[in-house]
Amino acid sequence: YTIKVVKRLNHVFFDTLRSKMMWGIDSRK
Repeated sequence: YTIKVVKRLNHVFFDTLRSKMMWGIDSRK
């Protein structure tokens, strides 16, 4: 149960991190 929650949190964290990086690259153009 705990592992599932941690995996979900990690997935959301990396998803937001990736979107932020993509947004930064787009805004840099």
